[in-house]
Amino acid sequence: MVDEEKKTEELVIPEGATEVILSYVRKKAVDWDAKKIMSRVR
Repeated sequence: MVDEEKKTEELVIPEGATEVILSYVRKKAVDWDAKKIMSRVR
């Protein structure tokens, strides 16, 4: 049941989850940018 719910969440975003997803993506973007900067420095 839990796995099925996760699959549906990936396809259909519930109301209110968009902000959480956006914040998660922003955090990931910051991590990626930091890694890119570090690789460029090295």
